[in-house]
Amino acid sequence: MTPARIAAAALPDGQWHISAFSALTLAAALFAATGARAEGVQAALSACPEGPTTVASPRFSERSGFFGAPFTLTIDAFADAPVYYTLDGSEPDPAYRSGTTRLYQGPIAITDRTGAPYRLSGTDTTSVGRTPFFDDPVRAEEFMMPDLSGHVLEQASVVRARTPCSDTVTATYFIGADRVRDDLPVLSLVTGPDGLMDYEHGIYVAGRLLDESVRSEDFRPDAWIVSNYSQRGRDWERRVAFDFCLPGGECVYNRDAGVRVHGRYSRSYPQKSLRLYARNDYGDRRFRSNFFLDSAPVPTGHRRLIMRNSGNDNPRTMLADGFLQSLMAGLTADTQAYQPVVVFMNGEYWGIHNIRERYDRHYLELVHGADPDNVEFLNNSGSTDGLSAEIMASWRQTLEGLSEVAPDDLRFVGAVEARIEIDSFFDFIIAHVFVGNSDWVSNNVRWWRAPRQHSDRDVAGVHDGRWRWLISDFDQWGGGEGDPEYNNFNARLTPTDDPRSRDGFPFLFHRMMANDGLRDRFLNRFADLLNTSLRSEVTLARLEAAAARIAPEMPRHLARWRPDQTIDHWHAEIERLARFLRKRPEYQWEHLVEAFATPGTGKIKISRHDVENGTVHVNSVMVPDRSDGTDDFWTGSYFQTIPITIEARPASGYRFAGWTGLKEDSDQSVITLVPGSQPINLQAHFRSE
Repeated sequence: MTPARIAAAALPDGQWHISAFSALTLAAALFAATGARAEGVQAALSACPEGPTTVASPRFSERSGFFGAPFTLTIDAFADAPVYYTLDGSEPDPAYRSGTTRLYQGPIAITDRTGAPYRLSGTDTTSVGRTPFFDDPVRAEEFMMPDLSGHVLEQASVVRARTPCSDTVTATYFIGADRVRDDLPVLSLVTGPDGLMDYEHGIYVAGRLLDESVRSEDFRPDAWIVSNYSQRGRDWERRVAFDFCLPGGECVYNRDAGVRVHGRYSRSYPQKSLRLYARNDYGDRRFRSNFFLDSAPVPTGHRRLIMRNSGNDNPRTMLADGFLQSLMAGLTADTQAYQPVVVFMNGEYWGIHNIRERYDRHYLELVHGADPDNVEFLNNSGSTDGLSAEIMASWRQTLEGLSEVAPDDLRFVGAVEARIEIDSFFDFIIAHVFVGNSDWVSNNVRWWRAPRQHSDRDVAGVHDGRWRWLISDFDQWGGGEGDPEYNNFNARLTPTDDPRSRDGFPFLFHRMMANDGLRDRFLNRFADLLNTSLRSEVTLARLEAAAARIAPEMPRHLARWRPDQTIDHWHAEIERLARFLRKRPEYQWEHLVEAFATPGTGKIKISRHDVENGTVHVNSVMVPDRSDGTDDFWTGSYFQTIPITIEARPASGYRFAGWTGLKEDSDQSVITLVPGSQPINLQAHFRSE
């Protein structure tokens, strides 16, 4: 294609902007550049109007996507500039220093690479065999690198291209009708192989730093091992190009980002969690796509995202934390949105990851409208995400202030409400207690506040100076063993008068529970959830749906990362979680009765009705209407001796006409009842006006 034809085709699109004079000058220089490599490259670079990357990137004849059959790819560039490309994920280098760069001279055959030799997957990404800590038989079995010998790995074709004066453009091509996933999105990550697997600087391997750690005079065999993959910070961030493709195969979002290894202990698994960074350096400071397809509406514009390897659950269900958090999505305390996705790394199959939101000050800005430069964010034992360490002192001042007011003092509730968003704290406690999280309270606690900007809370919003909580990391559910009898009140929330023990959470919780009003509020909130979103019928149905979504992918995932396991192992792990959810509510009621010394629970039965007439609410629960065709009565369990509030709300055009089932007639739409040993049967009446 001639320079004139290129310009005519490109300029209306608005992507290539260069004067006619510059175009002719650049074209002449670039035509000459194709003759001799070194001299030509220098000439081409010097001809860039405003330095490198000032001209639009080359154009591929096909965008990233799924194709039923092989095809040939053509590449066009402005002014017929020389195009340099690679097929291994590395950045094209016009100076040919990488050894994998090629000069584009004609169409490229795009074929299914499945069965081709691995470029990344054969690299050991663990520390097993190099240190006594990971050579312990139990750890070695859990963290060992999979044996992929004889395994045919699904692979896509990756093409990266640039001219001397442009940025790099990247595309991934999946060949074969069976490559499309109907239930899960696909995410293709492409980056220089050395940035991942290089012994010196690779972020995905144990590498040089492990060997240096083992040789160090301070080396302790039973201590956490320093390695490449344990490093943090911008020095251990690599540039990555990615494509996000919807279930069914349409690729809808393409951009560059930064990538780091994410997590703590789970970094040592062969498959690691990754963190993606949006920066202006990579084209945009925010991710402008909806990645959470199956969640309640999630705002777009995140600056950081997590590609989680399922954490400590990695060899097991591959969904535990994300799924269990999804059960808590309606709580006042925050949860991280969850979306399973199939990942390819430089075209090689990398298995299931879970896209998750990352809690930080940018998340607080996006989700809550908080000023990211004016929030106090805490993450266990003083970690402040780079903010001032004085923030922990602020939290301790909160605890000390509440320790100075007795729980039975009339001022106590007001003192708590002034410092703490009570519903957020209670929901945070309820969530971790219900799932039986054993990796908590000394770990996996995140809380924050935005300094007060207005005395009126309705005006201030989250800038009211009160602490709020963020729910995370349910990997160690059921006490880490899947035990439905695990009692988190006894194990993690034992009473203490020490406001510094476990960052003060047991102290704060039990101090609030010593106030009758706050205790009743907490127990009613827990009961509301056990009667609705945490009922076994609800949680088991949701688990079945979540497992069905990833089930078709699990054989491929296991073959990639755990070839020693069969799909039956995975089904057994899902059943273990199902057993926990099936039995957990029964034991949870027992734990609550025991912990708070209540006489027991009583039943509330309320007649179901047509929603067109009106609705009935028990505390925070709206009683379901008759539309689902189930029983005529809704039944809930509540604690004896603890009052509950029941409200009838007539629909437009109707009025409330009284209750049936009370000992005394009442025409009050809002009533307070105290459950007892005998069931209470109620019916609200509505009449048209």
